[in-house]
Amino acid sequence: MKTRYDSSATDHHFKEGDLVWMYNPKRRRGLSPKLQQNWEGPYTVVKKLNDVVYRVQRSPNAKPKVIHINRLAPYRATYHSSKDYVTSYIMMSLPVEKYKGKLSSQEDSVGFGSASKLVS
Repeated sequence: MKTRYDSSATDHHFKEGDLVWMYNPKRRRGLSPKLQQNWEGPYTVVKKLNDVVYRVQRSPNAKPKVIHINRLAPYRATYHSSKDYVTSYIMMSLPVEKYKGKLSSQEDSVGFGSASKLVS
């Protein structure tokens, strides 16, 4: 039994300050369990208590939780979830001539900046 479990078990180790997802299934009435979000996060690893138990915290003001490593997964921010995705998509879809003069002089020298700073 142990050999079979170990063959498919993932070997995650987290350091203090790492961002993680926490598995927390909750049954919500009126929504299929298949469509419910079971992973919460990102949480920050506050302290490693032993090899398999970590203390994690959602925000600096939130109460820390003690969680087993089996309920944690590494947090990897997807490119699509970042704010820069929208900016880069807008900039790639516009011809250079259309937005070249519409950025402020400070952003022109540094880079594109955010999409909210475009002037129409």
